[in-house]
Amino acid sequence: MDLFIPTKINKDEKFAKGFGKKEFKRLIVTIAVTLISSFTISILATRSLQLAAIIAVSICVFVGGISYFLFVRVANNLSVYNYIQLTIKFIREQQFYRYKKLKEWK
Repeated sequence: MDLFIPTKINKDEKFAKGFGKKEFKRLIVTIAVTLISSFTISILATRSLQLAAIIAVSICVFVGGISYFLFVRVANNLSVYNYIQLTIKFIREQQFYRYKKLKEWK
């Protein structure tokens, strides 16, 4: 009797290589927040609806492109976003131990 172990099975649905539902949701939330905030700020700054819409969409396209590259996973199944999360977690959990220097250690 042979044991069959399936490989290369992803439980997440992938739209493209390294980009699935979870990454798509993060991208949509990022784009929505950017669009709303940039439109609000630009409408207050320019007082022109058309110019504010052009500025907001331009900023949204730029931030959306950068966000895509932040959220897409590479060969080791981690993204830049995950690396940043792991680094912040490591820095927060890093412990420093102070010691008292004794005379006999000279």
